[in-house]
Amino acid sequence: MATTYRDRIINEIDSIPDAFLPDVYQMLHILKTRFLPTEAGIKGRKSLEGIWQGAVIEEENFAAARRSLFSYENRL
Repeated sequence: MATTYRDRIINEIDSIPDAFLPDVYQMLHILKTRFLPTEAGIKGRKSLEGIWQGAVIEEENFAAARRSLFSYENRL
């Protein structure tokens, strides 16, 4: 009887026909690369400071954003 999740997973994989193993590998690879944090992913974060530098943002831009996000406020 499998005692750890690793043993359970290996037992499940051992019961899969060889023809399906490439698909299983692809699914495991996607799970690993998309959901497990990597050392590079943590260190690779950059600051967004200055991203809006030089942009002209006027009060009408804020008003339009407010209307689109909070349209229920204008219903009264």
